[in-house]
Amino acid sequence: MVRSQCLKPINKILWVVKSGVETIDAEQICIERVGEKAFGLASLPAKWTLPFFVISDELFDDYTKAGTANDLMTAWGYAISLAAAQCKIELDDQIIVRSNAHSEGLENRGKFISVEGTLREWPQLVKRCFDDFIAQEGSSNVRMPVIIQKRVISLFCGHISNERRVAKDLRDWRGEFDVVAPPRTFRISLRNWRKKVNTTDQFNSKLMCPSDRNIRTALTIPCTWVTSQKIRVHFEWVYDGDYLYLVQADEEKSSSGIKKLRSLSSCDDFCSIAGIFAQAKIRSSAKNFALLG
Repeated sequence: MVRSQCLKPINKILWVVKSGVETIDAEQICIERVGEKAFGLASLPAKWTLPFFVISDELFDDYTKAGTANDLMTAWGYAISLAAAQCKIELDDQIIVRSNAHSEGLENRGKFISVEGTLREWPQLVKRCFDDFIAQEGSSNVRMPVIIQKRVISLFCGHISNERRVAKDLRDWRGEFDVVAPPRTFRISLRNWRKKVNTTDQFNSKLMCPSDRNIRTALTIPCTWVTSQKIRVHFEWVYDGDYLYLVQADEEKSSSGIKKLRSLSSCDDFCSIAGIFAQAKIRSSAKNFALLG
């Protein structure tokens, strides 16, 4: 049974149109307007992720008509420079350009590429992102805003989730480090009688993490916050040596078609946490990130 969306935007979005920059207040944000990934980022406390802005799907329409990066620069360069300045992203800063289709949720996680480079290179990065999407999906009847987000160099990245396919109870989370051999996995089991985590005090602070040994502890904060809302979410995270950032948040909206978890060792499809996240890691944006801030 599909239930209503429970992950709620709590921050405004900078929305770039050809004529300039607009602000979409949290109450007015919806997936149908800003795309799945942007909706998820706007639903996170701002300090837990990196500065970003969203370019209207009109850019995709312009590209399908013109087909060149130079045309994008001419028409959109000024508006994008205004948005970048508001996010304190400079021309030589590292960024990631992320596909952000309106239907790009958990089911399509990792399907489309995210492209990294400097802000100065944004037309070429957007072109690569669009070309990949068009090659897979075509360009007819597509609404495709794109996200430009500041990027930092990550030491580790990975996933953590309390989706039904990995956790029977909302309060049980399974996590994995990406691109680590052998796979490095961990669990977070939230029990108030063990330790009460106060997430309210953390909303205006970055997720401090002085060592990779503290990643699990840092992730306990957002996991507790989501669990208190009684929803199931798949996070992608990155770690730069000082802070941990969430770079994507996708809510599980339906239990239909998802196998009930028995035990990781007794379920063929889910015999290891590495197997559970394998599809999510394919061309995953977390690999391309280097800490949200």
